[in-house]
Amino acid sequence: MRGYPYLFFLLILLIGISCGGGVDNYEEVGGGYTYCRDGETAYLRSDTPFKQSISSKIIDIKFNDEFVILSQNPAMEAHSKDFSSDLSYIVSKYFSKETNLDSLEVVTDVFYENDNVDLVSLRNCFLKKGFTFNNSVSDKIISKNIADSILRNDPYFIDLFSRELNFWIIHHKNKDRSIVFGPYSRSQYYMKRKKLNIPNDLVLEIEKD
Repeated sequence: MRGYPYLFFLLILLIGISCGGGVDNYEEVGGGYTYCRDGETAYLRSDTPFKQSISSKIIDIKFNDEFVILSQNPAMEAHSKDFSSDLSYIVSKYFSKETNLDSLEVVTDVFYENDNVDLVSLRNCFLKKGFTFNNSVSDKIISKNIADSILRNDPYFIDLFSRELNFWIIHHKNKDRSIVFGPYSRSQYYMKRKKLNIPNDLVLEIEKD
């Protein structure tokens, strides 16, 4: 992802906008997450842009008070649409040219606790590309180009799209904090659910085969 320092790590944490209008069906699954079904798409959205969401297409999902488990057939088109749209929204809303640099650094420390996240570098990256923070057509094109570049080149997404079926686990540590694990292969998923002591009665349909 040459030319986009720290961008991927930030996006994974930031992409998280609630289900929009017109969604056919939705279900709260705990921890501020909502499972949304809209025609042929099915995805998981969080209630804050500071928590990771999971794009379409979710095949199966089960949950209890402590865990959410799900399987996903990753759709490139859906990821591209979600990524570019959410990226444009997030950058325009949170990282305007007037945003104080010290404030960005404080947000990094408070929300992410991750040395790989650099909000200042993120904003500078968009400024260098000519981003105006005005939600203009050119801004949306810049966001889409950056998002598509990440989807094509970042090792995380190369791994995600290398499998027809991915597995995810969300662990609600407490009412204010949920941790997302994945994407996993089936064997990785089994190892992680064993390590987390997910109860045997919480299983996906594919696990019953």
